[in-house]
Amino acid sequence: MKPGWMLDNVKALNRVAERENDVLFVTDGDGQVLMAGERKLPPGLDIKKDLLGRMSSTDNAPDSFIHKQGEKEYKVTYLNKGLNNWQIISLQDYDDVLGSVRQMRWTEMAVTLSVALLALLLSVLISLRLYKPVGRLLTLVPHDGRGDSRAMDELSLITENVTEMIGKLKGLEQERATQWNIAKVFHLRSLISLSDSTNEDAFLRIKEQYAIDIAHPSPLRLAVVQLDDLQSLLLHPDSQTETLYNFAIANIGQELLHRGGSCEVADMKSGHLVLIASGNPGYLETLGERFRELQETILRFYRITFTVTLSDTFDDYRLLTKHYNLAMRHSNYRMIFGKGAVMQPEMILRNERNESFAIPKELERRLTEGLKSGDSEETEQAIRSWRELLGEFSFDNMFSALLHLTMTLSHTLGEMNNNNLNPVSVNLQAINRRILEKETLDEIEGVLLDVVRDVFEQRRSGRGDKNRLLVDTVKEMIEKHYVDPDLNVQKIAEMLKMSAVYLGQVFKAQEGTTVVDQINATRLARAQQYLEQQHLTVVEIMEKVGFGNESYFYRLFKRRYGATPKEYRLKSAIDRST
Repeated sequence: MKPGWMLDNVKALNRVAERENDVLFVTDGDGQVLMAGERKLPPGLDIKKDLLGRMSSTDNAPDSFIHKQGEKEYKVTYLNKGLNNWQIISLQDYDDVLGSVRQMRWTEMAVTLSVALLALLLSVLISLRLYKPVGRLLTLVPHDGRGDSRAMDELSLITENVTEMIGKLKGLEQERATQWNIAKVFHLRSLISLSDSTNEDAFLRIKEQYAIDIAHPSPLRLAVVQLDDLQSLLLHPDSQTETLYNFAIANIGQELLHRGGSCEVADMKSGHLVLIASGNPGYLETLGERFRELQETILRFYRITFTVTLSDTFDDYRLLTKHYNLAMRHSNYRMIFGKGAVMQPEMILRNERNESFAIPKELERRLTEGLKSGDSEETEQAIRSWRELLGEFSFDNMFSALLHLTMTLSHTLGEMNNNNLNPVSVNLQAINRRILEKETLDEIEGVLLDVVRDVFEQRRSGRGDKNRLLVDTVKEMIEKHYVDPDLNVQKIAEMLKMSAVYLGQVFKAQEGTTVVDQINATRLARAQQYLEQQHLTVVEIMEKVGFGNESYFYRLFKRRYGATPKEYRLKSAIDRST
């Protein structure tokens, strides 16, 4: 191989690789330059000492190292050739070698910076496009100064306001639904009370506008629902309100009656509900069974009973008022059929046709003679016979006969006291009040039997004065201890060392009211006095007079005085200022 040919090829390779500034030469094992390119070796370079000593066998593979010559650094690239131990060596200026690396680094930095700026620009553009509608939306959000809006980002502020607006919209929807229901109930009540003056066009318009579920044309049937023992039920501290009970009956009743036809319910706000069912005659005939199912459901869940009065079936909605008034009249026959009854028109027909109104003289004589003679068995049997006879009267005549019975009892007891050195102590006004509060003849019979038994007991034991003394003592103790929230019949009986049952029976027989009612009446009277003085709050007054339950206090006060404590105080203040 000619050295000149080899060197020319090496130079050609350098030109092709754009490394013309490299110093390229061939040396032997002693450091003698055999061939060299156009570039001169760096001054002071000892090839053998500086370069060959650092070269190692590379199995014909090129290798390199960094050599410092004076103030300059060179990258030494070499190739060992087995032939004659030649070395092909290339010296490159280290700054030139790093130039491309630095250029690549700057290029990378420039590209990275450009990409970052482009990404930032795109982010700003995208953010502006996204935020622009948000910003416009934010201008529509009212700032009412509540809370620290600066501590919230825009989306949180918008979310809070949207949530608030949704709540207000729901409230408005509920209010609108409430107003719609009120209007619907009003038109239902008007239809029930004035159906004969409602023309068909007006009826159809109201039916469509308020979704009144009364089929037309269709057979109709009406039912009046009355809660039993309503007065005593509402006086109980843990009882629910009448509105809740009526709501439960109305909703469950509609669900049951809808299984075979249509049904609408109206709370007449007079102590009763009216249910109007429409459908085929066969369905209307089964209403009695459906109402008994409703009674069982309400009793199971709410522990209350109610009485149902059904009308006849009729074909025209204009007859609603007529059958409603008739059903209201028939509902009075709860006196005869008892609480929880489902009264059909045919059940009342016999009573309505009975024109009798007078009690036979023989029955009246048995009652008076039994009382005067002290024959308790004869007297009680006369009262039971009287009750059976009253059960066959019409309601009007029955009520008149009942008043006659109480008058007879009153006159007889009066005669007995006038002619007896040891008169019996009976409060006749309390007895009459108790009778009028009862809802059935069975309950009235129970009151009358209690009265005559008490009379006979007093006559046998001569304890009329003792009972009166006991009642006066109980009243005195109530006046003294009414502020005690735990005051009750049991506690008073413990103080007097006697049976609470006996004490309650004697007090009720003498006063016609219970010990609990007397305690409440005393507390309410004191509360009334405190309310007129103005210097105590209602809660303080409630606690001062012994009430521990605020809703119970409000309920009793309103029932007794016709206004809540706050309303009564305001009225008293207005009366004093005028």
